[in-house]
Amino acid sequence: MNSHLPFQSVAVLGVPFDEHSSFLQGPAKAPQRIREALRSGSTNLCVESGFDLGEDERWRDAGDMSFDENTPPFEQIEKEIAELLETGSRVLTLGEITRSPIQFFERTQENILS
Repeated sequence: MNSHLPFQSVAVLGVPFDEHSSFLQGPAKAPQRIREALRSGSTNLCVESGFDLGEDERWRDAGDMSFDENTPPFEQIEKEIAELLETGSRVLTLGEITRSPIQFFERTQENILS
């Protein structure tokens, strides 16, 4: 999948899914909205020290997941994250905030960003 990612890169993965939200729907829109905010004229990818993540080859946007109807969503999320971790990347998810990615990261205990 993302074997082109440099080792120890940060892969930003959009998880536009909120089917199991216990209260309101909305996290499915988060990846797109977060990226829009990061690209707006009033923000950038610079950190406090002035380091620009957008200029570093280790910061990669892995895009948004798409879900198929034949496989349980959480299974698909775990598979996608596993493939990114196998490249040696750290994974930062946008959107899906249920326990699935967190539990998976805890089980693997590697490449966790907190």
